[in-house]
Amino acid sequence: MSRPDGQMKINATHELKEWFKRQAVTNKRSLNSEILYHLEQIRNKEEKQRHAR
Repeated sequence: MSRPDGQMKINATHELKEWFKRQAVTNKRSLNSEILYHLEQIRNKEEKQRHAR
């Protein structure tokens, strides 16, 4: 899973894509940056839960 960011492809529903677009505009980030931000947030949350056990 260690591919360069340019090669990553996101397959999501139209609604999810639109949500990410709106979030990107609101947060003044590119669409890719917004998606990566949310993925990092999920990973951080999972790590905290794993360490809490």
